[in-house]
Amino acid sequence: MKNEKDLVTVSQLANLSGITPRTIRYYDKIDLLKPTLIDKNGHRKYNLKQLNRLQQILYFKQFGFELARIKTMIDADDYNIVVSLEHQQALLAKEVKRKQILLDNLKQTVKYYKGEINMTNLEKFEVFKNELIMQNEEKYGKEVSEKYGEVKHQQGIEKFKNLTESDYQISKDLEHDLIKNLDQINESNLPINSELGKLIFEQHQQWLKIFNDKYTKDYHLAMATLYETDKRFAKHYNSQSKTDVAATLTKIIRNYAK
Repeated sequence: MKNEKDLVTVSQLANLSGITPRTIRYYDKIDLLKPTLIDKNGHRKYNLKQLNRLQQILYFKQFGFELARIKTMIDADDYNIVVSLEHQQALLAKEVKRKQILLDNLKQTVKYYKGEINMTNLEKFEVFKNELIMQNEEKYGKEVSEKYGEVKHQQGIEKFKNLTESDYQISKDLEHDLIKNLDQINESNLPINSELGKLIFEQHQQWLKIFNDKYTKDYHLAMATLYETDKRFAKHYNSQSKTDVAATLTKIIRNYAK
């Protein structure tokens, strides 16, 4: 596209990309995709560079990025399209692997309910435990390895993988009851040293012991610090509750684990 005859119009670009001319004009309005030139009749024209930019925009939209963030990314001085897309490729590959594991387990489950195969109780819940492991690895894996060492990190993963069905269900029930009780203590404005506060501490202590054979009160206090300083931990609890239960849990741990 070295001269004007090599340029494409808005309608041609819309046909190529599958998006509407209105969307293309909007991208121009917000300075996300400016035309190469506007001819004497006021028609926008786009060259190869702009076509490539639109392709990148549409990729990042598929990955869930908002337009403002896309613009910031691709306009940055250190922007590298290959590095950016390779990063998204790696994330997408993980998601495909995750979906494949879920699909394989679902196929086995269908066969089980049809009476074609048997499934052990552990096999029925294995896919859900693996999903939790993958989620936790993405969120906390790197820093856990750095803080506690890779050996302990892997030991923790193996501990979770080998949970019995009973322990797994107990952990889920404990977390559900814990959050319900935290909401209750907040809504009733009860003191943290009340009977309910003590029960919450004991429930959280029991929950931790399921995942850590070497529980100590110092470890419990360290968890309280994480809940206070790392927004991801607070979000995990607060997203399941009606009130700010993470802050209350932190206070309760510090009261009873001292």
